[in-house]
Amino acid sequence: MRATLVDHKEVAERTSAFTFEVQGSRLEFSAGQTCDLTLADPSGTGQDEIHTFSIASPPFEPLLTFATRLTGSAFKRALTALPLGSAIEIEGPFGSFTLHDEVERPTIFLAGGVGVTPFRSMLLTAFSQKRLAPLTLVCSNRNARGTPFLREIEQWASDVPNFRLVATLTAPESSEAWTHEVGRVDAGFLKLHLTDREAIHYISGPSSFVAAAQAALGSIGVAARDIRTEVFTGY
Repeated sequence: MRATLVDHKEVAERTSAFTFEVQGSRLEFSAGQTCDLTLADPSGTGQDEIHTFSIASPPFEPLLTFATRLTGSAFKRALTALPLGSAIEIEGPFGSFTLHDEVERPTIFLAGGVGVTPFRSMLLTAFSQKRLAPLTLVCSNRNARGTPFLREIEQWASDVPNFRLVATLTAPESSEAWTHEVGRVDAGFLKLHLTDREAIHYISGPSSFVAAAQAALGSIGVAARDIRTEVFTGY
């Protein structure tokens, strides 16, 4: 399907969100799913390029939002340079990394960097459904200015009674005002901040973060059946 770029904004340092309006019909998807975006010849080789992005917006919103780190690749440079009103090809949705239906069970989301993207869609969906079970987001980034959607998520923590934010930095800068945690998401960190071993756990982010967080959850007694993962690759 074709979609038109209607908004482009920075959501953290070197991280941008791109919002599209699908032409002709609305895309039906489940919170947490992905789409393939096609750009015309971004590398100048005469070939179009297709890359996969998690949907950051919830299914009930009419527009589609994707967020990505700006790695400097040809695809990312071309995406960033798109003027508002530009049309691209979007295919999807894809994937089974979706918000569960067991509404009475607590849910814990562990995000490394821009891996928070699918969790934004899941959490906004859970809020709209007025789920009463506890919802916890653990997000890990190097520094505060590189933490995607931070102000928005902090506002959720203030407004939504059953939502808790555990934000942490692995390389904080002395000049940054930071009121959350510092440290890596390892077994000690999780044992300190997560007390409900019966929750459904989601992990999303770079492969190193996903592997480490999955091992840490296992070491503190979380069953493998209650862990769901999604690895983000760079390009």
